Amino acid sequence: MSIANRLGQTMALKEVTNQLLACEPFDAYQFLESRETKASQETGP
Repeated sequence: MSIANRLGQTMALKEVTNQLLACEPFDAYQFLESRETKASQETGP
């Protein structure tokens, strides 16, 4: 696993934890979709 992947997973875990702590409505599908988009933008064409 690359460092970028591990970092991304750590950030995702932090985001999920923050959501749970904040007790906000959380759309997991939308969250995952936005992560996919972000990842593809970082990788480039």
